[in-house]
Amino acid sequence: RRSSDLPELAATLMPPPTAADLPLESIAVPPEDYAATLAALGRTIGRTPFDLATGPVYRFGFVRATDDSAAAVLICGHHLVGDGVSMGPIVRDLDRALTGDVDVPALRAAREAALVKELAAQNRAAGADRTAANVTAWAEQLREAPPLVLYPRPNRPHRTDFAGARVSWTTTEKETADLQATCKRLGITPFVLFTAVYGTVLARHGGVSRVLIGSPFTARRTIGAYELCGFFVNTLPITVDVDWDRTVDEHLDKIVRTAVDHCRSAVDVPFNQLVAAVQPDRP
Repeated sequence: RRSSDLPELAATLMPPPTAADLPLESIAVPPEDYAATLAALGRTIGRTPFDLATGPVYRFGFVRATDDSAAAVLICGHHLVGDGVSMGPIVRDLDRALTGDVDVPALRAAREAALVKELAAQNRAAGADRTAANVTAWAEQLREAPPLVLYPRPNRPHRTDFAGARVSWTTTEKETADLQATCKRLGITPFVLFTAVYGTVLARHGGVSRVLIGSPFTARRTIGAYELCGFFVNTLPITVDVDWDRTVDEHLDKIVRTAVDHCRSAVDVPFNQLVAAVQPDRP
């Protein structure tokens, strides 16, 4: 549990929930109502804000058709609970729990030992001389990035509240195939492709030639950490230089991929150290 009333970032280690206080909603419905109920429960547990001061910051749901033709387990957790890699341990633990093939005390001891090793490795990396040198050099580059203000209307506040609609868009089969073909031809990942698209849109709307895109990178440093559920992620700024005279292939392959590779190679640079070194304007 994160404590927001303290002057320094702090947290409280809470005991695991009991069966009585586990945030779980279980519903049994006729098979004809199963799909609608599942969707409705997903919206309920997924859209209600979490209270980070009191917790818990996760919720579970279980929907079962009364004729046992279908059943689903829903999991909703704040990103503090776990990153994308965490889904592996969660699913494996759930599978073992459902089959009864789990020794909880032994598993907990192993996980806590793995967490201690991971924490020690993270601290060593953060305090290394090489990391300090990377922070200094990287900060110099980041100071050259111009401030980004989207649609700078007169009297527009620096910080705005969300007041629009959410738009969902799914690619067609042809669009998906074209995206995959582009990635394969250039030898890049979809992450590089979409970062490039996002960066050029921001550059166009902000009227700048360089934008910084904060992106999460996996930062697990020990093998045992891959069996842990947690937010083992470092957010780092990808620098996207946009030159409209470049070809798309050159922009994707030479500029954006290089910027992403730089962040991956420097994933041990703590975000807070980088911000402290850059000292950006608060607005």
